[in-house]
Amino acid sequence: MAEAHTSLAFILAFSEYNWSGADREFARALELNPDNLIAHYWWALTQTISGRGIEAETHIQRALELEPLSPLAGHAAAMSALYDGRREEALQRATAGIAANPEFFISYVWLGIANLIAGAFDEAIRSFETARDITSGKHSWVVGALGHGLALRGRKEEARAILTEWKDRANREPIDPTALALVHDGLGEAADALAWLEKGVETRGMLIVLFPRVPRFARLRAHPRGQAILRRLNLLEETKQ
Repeated sequence: MAEAHTSLAFILAFSEYNWSGADREFARALELNPDNLIAHYWWALTQTISGRGIEAETHIQRALELEPLSPLAGHAAAMSALYDGRREEALQRATAGIAANPEFFISYVWLGIANLIAGAFDEAIRSFETARDITSGKHSWVVGALGHGLALRGRKEEARAILTEWKDRANREPIDPTALALVHDGLGEAADALAWLEKGVETRGMLIVLFPRVPRFARLRAHPRGQAILRRLNLLEETKQ
């Protein structure tokens, strides 16, 4: 039963953007099984997304108590610190996650983003390249993060090559539109970035829920189209906290 409530909570959060409904289902799942690591993990992520970092930390710490070397718990820990403005702690958590699970690609993504925020573009690009190589270049959002970093570093031709490849692939296979928004944003192309973000909402892409938290998207969130995206995600008020 706990697993069923966790699955329903996931659907409510990431498909319907019903954050309060997801909270109720996660709470019910943990009432039934307080040691459900997956429920702690997903609830921590939803709380991070909706700007509730302190609450997220409670579930992250419990997940780490249950399974200290869990790659999921380590990934949630790095993400929570990063989007709560604790960059140094995010670096430490991502590095620890890589040490514990060197083939878990998401930790390299958080390490790369933390380095991007600090302006350490070359270090960030190396982390994104490692994540891409681990996944054999199959995840659009990993390659999108790489394209974003390349664009910020001034390697615009390489970033545009990523856009060309993945826009072509989008005609043949599902991709996450927010990945392409990341590259356009890195290139300073706000209108194109917003268009792909809007597609992210329409297609219920997994990455679009990060729009309220990604530091680089701040100027896009301030745009009327960005505000409309936040309203559709039911996260407009959370960005004002």
